[in-house]
Amino acid sequence: MRKLLTVVAVVVVAGVLTWLVVFSQVFVVRHVEVSGTALLTPDQVLAAAEIPGTTQMVRLDSAGVIDRVAALPQVASVEVRRVPFDRVQIVVTERVAVAVLAGGAGFQLIDATGTSFVEAAQRPTDLPLLPSLGDSVGDRTALAVAAALSPEVREKVDSITATTRDNAELSMRSGAKVHWGSASDGALKSTVLVALLPTKAKTYDVSAPDVPTTTGTLA
Repeated sequence: MRKLLTVVAVVVVAGVLTWLVVFSQVFVVRHVEVSGTALLTPDQVLAAAEIPGTTQMVRLDSAGVIDRVAALPQVASVEVRRVPFDRVQIVVTERVAVAVLAGGAGFQLIDATGTSFVEAAQRPTDLPLLPSLGDSVGDRTALAVAAALSPEVREKVDSITATTRDNAELSMRSGAKVHWGSASDGALKSTVLVALLPTKAKTYDVSAPDVPTTTGTLA
């Protein structure tokens, strides 16, 4: 009899716990926190997430929330975390612009993957212009170079052009030209170029960053 009572008690307790967690309003989502936004507002993320206030924590469709938030153009990645017992955290990583593309009514901000995610009426002053963005080798090289630039160099570049994998050229806002070469060794080339810029040269060549050269002097 004692064994039977123990089994019954276990079943009852398990049933109560299941009801509390799955069916009751005790463990429902009461707080949703959003972090990592700058381009977006938390309210925009919450609207996209579509988490009803009556959702049980155990029934939260995290994959669905991720898919809906990730569909926002500004979002690069999303993480959804459950925090006991009634809190959900949505951690957003937004796209980072590395270049701009003229088109439409203004300028498209482009990230390192070539994704356009924001349109600006005025051209940002700290991003280089790409003449085009397609599947050609030159376009892909120009984008890769834009992504490889250090922020300190990127803000000084007016535009980037390339026709092959190895002949990217930077037109600087100062009027100087930089023979960049391929998209490889971006960090080293950026460091070398920053060190050379005080010379006020007309042309810089950092395509071989171990043996950079300069020619001429800006007027």
